[in-house]
Amino acid sequence: MSDQRTRAVFLVLTNPKPPMTDAEFNRWYDTVHVPDVLKTPGFVAATRYQHADPKPGDARYLAVYELDTDDVAAAGKALGQVLKEARAQGRMADIQVVSAAYYKRLDT
Repeated sequence: MSDQRTRAVFLVLTNPKPPMTDAEFNRWYDTVHVPDVLKTPGFVAATRYQHADPKPGDARYLAVYELDTDDVAAAGKALGQVLKEARAQGRMADIQVVSAAYYKRLDT
């Protein structure tokens, strides 16, 4: 996340829901979901991580989306529309979202 244009991030902690396997979850996330999210104005990059030592109940996956806008409210609204359309097209999986939040970069 060293890109100069990154002004905010959207952090999403998730888990697959049974009967979805981790392999199916990761395939869907990487080949369907991330490309859908990156179609959203303001979203410029995505990096995914897997929890190194998850405990029961922990989110096992983290997605960090980089934004090149200060208007995270507008970006969030646009993402909501993109995901609504993806859901209508059958492109959304049934997953557990443990936490999702936008963070703006501090200019210190």
